[in-house]
Amino acid sequence: MPRLRNLSTKLGLSAASIVLTTLLAVGVLIFGLGQVSRELQVAEMAETQIENYSALAAQIDAFAISSMTDTASATGDRRERLAKFRDPVDRIFAAIRDTPSSSVAAAVDLGSDEQISRATQGLTVARMEAQFSHLFARISAEQGGAESIMLHLNAFSTQMTPLLAGAIGEEKRRRDLALSEIRMLRSRLNLYGILIAVGSVCLLIGYYFGLIRPQFLRLSRLEFATRQIGHEDFAIDLPAARDDEIGRIVTEIKATSAKLSARRDAINIDQQRLKDVIDARTIELQKANAALKRRDLDRRRFFADISHEMRTPLTVILTEAELAQSADTQTATAFDVIRNRVLRLNRRVDDLLRIAQSDTGHISLDKQVFSLDQAAREAIDETETQVRRAGMTIDRDLRHADAFGDPNWTRQIIAGLIDNAVRHSGGDRIAVEIATAKKTSRVTVRDNGSGFRENAVPFERFAKNETSAGFGIGLSLAKWIVEKQGGLIQIGDDDKSVVVTLPSSAVEGEECLKKS
Repeated sequence: MPRLRNLSTKLGLSAASIVLTTLLAVGVLIFGLGQVSRELQVAEMAETQIENYSALAAQIDAFAISSMTDTASATGDRRERLAKFRDPVDRIFAAIRDTPSSSVAAAVDLGSDEQISRATQGLTVARMEAQFSHLFARISAEQGGAESIMLHLNAFSTQMTPLLAGAIGEEKRRRDLALSEIRMLRSRLNLYGILIAVGSVCLLIGYYFGLIRPQFLRLSRLEFATRQIGHEDFAIDLPAARDDEIGRIVTEIKATSAKLSARRDAINIDQQRLKDVIDARTIELQKANAALKRRDLDRRRFFADISHEMRTPLTVILTEAELAQSADTQTATAFDVIRNRVLRLNRRVDDLLRIAQSDTGHISLDKQVFSLDQAAREAIDETETQVRRAGMTIDRDLRHADAFGDPNWTRQIIAGLIDNAVRHSGGDRIAVEIATAKKTSRVTVRDNGSGFRENAVPFERFAKNETSAGFGIGLSLAKWIVEKQGGLIQIGDDDKSVVVTLPSSAVEGEECLKKS
């Protein structure tokens, strides 16, 4: 016989055997209940016949008593009166004959002995009925007295009593036999039930330990193996795969685990290679950063040295010019020009140093309340020569306004805005305006040139206009400085101006910095 390998087939056969066991139990139960029902019916009919025979004896006794008490009546009157007692007896005989337990045909399934017994009982009932009819005829026609009637009754009793007793005994025998059969059937059904229950329990135990439990153990090992794989532990320990559904899953899991293990090894190798590359690149970057730091330090030292070297002679020139200005009135005007140029050059040196510091992020702001209009005048004075050479003029609307911030950086921002307007606007007029509000002061640099384009980003570092060399680092640095002072720099609504808004007091400046 070929060995079953598919779990579905095994489970199907197990289910089929359980169904067959259940059907067997149901069949036995139905058969037993049928047998019990039939035997109960036999016992019930036997009991009915016993009751009929008892009623027949009572009616015959009543007929006998009536016959003895009516000896003086005429023959015709006696027959008519005794007929009233005969009718119940005839009905009882009819009931006895019509009872299914008296039918020979109904005993075909019960065997030949039962058929003979019922046929004999039928003959007995016929004899009793014939004897009663004979007794009724003799008593009805008797001309003698009570002694003659008594003789007839005694003769009838001698013949009738054994027949009636035998009929009742036969019915009791049937009843007792049926009840005995019921007890036997009950015992058999109990035995069959116990056997079926024990067989079912044994069958279930066999299924559990022989089929279900081994599969659960295999599934538990599969579950543990999948958890190992989930934790990247591919050294799974699974039994040899069987040729069934779970066995095929085991094979697939083993193959998958092997592939994942190989892939992990490959990834580890690639990660190690990448780490080596990163380490090498990191070392290169560290060296490059060290070189950049050295260069930046050299650059800052260079600017500091240049500033120092330029500031020293400028200081001497400024001192000598001031002394000459006070000593000789004829040359005061020339020395006044020299003094102004030296002061402007000195501010340029300071600006150069600040720019050098801004590239390293070390800008220091000297925040204070200052005159915004004064810073604007100094910025205009610095750029006046450049504006005149460009063929442009500057309109001034410099009303007094206080602002909070670094005055030197603010002056440089305004000068840078004027310089951008000169170089990039393409117009011929520049306007510098000062305005005040409740808590702020505002300086606006406007030109009549082409204005800013929509796609220009002037406040981003190294941003460029489409038609020029660009706004350069100036405006991006200006934006950073203005915002660090708690202010705001933006393009005006006319697209041809830049507006710088600064807080008018230290308190307002601190509040603006907190909000930003």
